[in-house]
Amino acid sequence: MIFLIFYLLFSFTSPWDDFFKAIEREEIDPKGSIEIYKTFEKKGGNAGILANYKLIILDGENGFKWFKILFHKNAPKTILESSYKTLIERKDGDAVKNFDNFKKRFSLKFRKEMEREILKLKYEEHKKEGIKILREAFLKDERASLYIGKELLKNSFNFSLGELKKLFEISLKFRDLEFCKILLEKIPLDKFKEKEYFYLGRYYFFKREYEKSFYYFNLMENNKGLFHKARAKLFQGNEEEALKILKEIKGELFDEATSLILRISLKNGNLEEALNYLKNIKKKYLKKQSILNCAIHYNFYGKKELALNLIKNLKKDKEVLYWEKRFKDEISLSFSPEDSPFSFFHKGKFPKFQREDNNLNLNFKPEEFPEFLIYKGYFKEGLFFKDTLKLDREIKGRILLKEKKYTEAIKEIHLLASQILKKDISQWNPSILRIFFPRPHEEIISKLSKEYGIPKNLIWAIMRQESYFKEDAFSSQGAIGVMQVLPQNYLKYMEDLENPFEIEKNIRVSLKYLRDLKNQFNDWVYVIAAYNCGEEAVSLWIKDPITGDLPSFYTTIPYRETKTYLKNVLYNWMLYKILYGEENEGF
Repeated sequence: MIFLIFYLLFSFTSPWDDFFKAIEREEIDPKGSIEIYKTFEKKGGNAGILANYKLIILDGENGFKWFKILFHKNAPKTILESSYKTLIERKDGDAVKNFDNFKKRFSLKFRKEMEREILKLKYEEHKKEGIKILREAFLKDERASLYIGKELLKNSFNFSLGELKKLFEISLKFRDLEFCKILLEKIPLDKFKEKEYFYLGRYYFFKREYEKSFYYFNLMENNKGLFHKARAKLFQGNEEEALKILKEIKGELFDEATSLILRISLKNGNLEEALNYLKNIKKKYLKKQSILNCAIHYNFYGKKELALNLIKNLKKDKEVLYWEKRFKDEISLSFSPEDSPFSFFHKGKFPKFQREDNNLNLNFKPEEFPEFLIYKGYFKEGLFFKDTLKLDREIKGRILLKEKKYTEAIKEIHLLASQILKKDISQWNPSILRIFFPRPHEEIISKLSKEYGIPKNLIWAIMRQESYFKEDAFSSQGAIGVMQVLPQNYLKYMEDLENPFEIEKNIRVSLKYLRDLKNQFNDWVYVIAAYNCGEEAVSLWIKDPITGDLPSFYTTIPYRETKTYLKNVLYNWMLYKILYGEENEGF
């Protein structure tokens, strides 16, 4: 019987056995592998497509020729993009020159990535035309223009005033404050026009130089300038002056200004005054948030009936239902995503599943070429055909994890995992959920977690929310890498900006920041919020006496992005605790 099972599992022969031998011999006999791949390339089908890809990789001199052949086949987008990326990394001149002829088959994200790299290559090869290439980059890719601008400054190129201002605007967008500072040394401040004062105000606000920030916002003669002037005064600690400015705002930003006045009134215990401001707020989201804020404060001061009366006409979503039950002392919560983050606050200890998962089971009879690749253990090659693989989602998810394709694994298992999470916890399948909540870079995180005193489960929870574990993640605000670290934090913690995407370096800087936030706030909920929006904002919010109650703090967060961020990180953290066991996390 054992022999029969062994025979069934390992005795399959296929028309592609020579192909598999070529894969095994690529390093020791690349020329031999090339000849085998040439034979398969002519045969067509998926084997022909993969053979074509292998020839691009191995037959460097003819890589572009092989790509042109591959382009006219029905190749998966993943293979086309991986092939072209290889050519660009090799600085293949034909690939650089002919990009526009092929880009229609690429995803928008990949096109942007390649345009960025091609612009950099153009600059490296034609440095004397640097300014011309910079202007092209301004039109095509801001990140490339930032790279080229920095290189040109190092080499003492002369910029026009407009080019310097454009670089300053882009640097500010990506929070590269150090480069902003260098550029400002070259731009006379009297050359900025009124519409550009906003950028100067933002620059000094990010640098926490609130007096200078106020100065430039004050030069703006519109409501936007008034609103940011008020914020600068608030962050300076001058609440009285901030209120005077906010009350001047009419028309645009009126609701935002009024909701901020309402928050200040509630913080100071002026409930009746806050209700008067509430009547004037029209924007739907701000109205709901302000009503909840008022209701929570009334409940805090022992006026439960008034609190319930305030929320009675709100749409009964999960957040409103929570507060309705809370005001009535009738809380009942599950572990579903809909009850997050309140379940995190109230559950305390969490159930724990068995830690061991089943081994990857490849006990199947392959029929098509992609399945044979997986069956033989050539996961990287097999995953090029992921969308047509005749395997169930859990197996595909596990294979993606083995190949360290964490983001793709999460996407693959998303529908299945989401359905599981809606069920009672007794019906959860932890092995599937561990694909949905993976633990990448475990060795690095275990080491740095001990060094900086940050719980491992929390690190993964933040990483999942920040980047979905994408090592090359780069946000529209300039945050970098798996932990989305801002450039100024590299400099703050004495780390240079060379290789900022490097995993250990990226995680180390983020944990130094989290450690400092924990020392400042002494509560992980405040820490997580501050990691997203900055410690100054959280410091302002927790001056309100209600925020000692964590659900109240969460619900009254004024930034929609931070509120969503905190909700998701706390849910992630709860799931990591349940799936992998709790640590001594100090919560």
